[in-house]
Amino acid sequence: MKVLTRREAVLGILATTAACATIPRYAIQSLPITVPLTAFDTTDRLVLEHPSLAYSILLTRIDETFVAVSMECTHRGCPLTARRDDLSCSCHGSEFTATGEVLKGPAEVALRRYPTRQEGDAVIVTL
Repeated sequence: MKVLTRREAVLGILATTAACATIPRYAIQSLPITVPLTAFDTTDRLVLEHPSLAYSILLTRIDETFVAVSMECTHRGCPLTARRDDLSCSCHGSEFTATGEVLKGPAEVALRRYPTRQEGDAVIVTL
């Protein structure tokens, strides 16, 4: 992982804090990550947070499947901002789809994806 400048880190934190206000946050109570399906009653996307995670995870429902991606930019390790349809990096402008594919550089590598599975009335995300 590359070292961020102080400016890059501050800009990333500010952008993530401001933009995530529109995407519901879900505080993970324990590991492994278990999210009740009812959390998706009013949204298709959740920003998952836990003190042990260096970066948040975006969990997106696409039809009847779930995709979980790290909110760490693969270019320089800046935190990403979850927007309505994609994720963006305020440090250098990279953009990613909700499934982690690169839309716009300078990032060239897709986001890290975490395996998901549905068990009963919950979604399990494996780190």
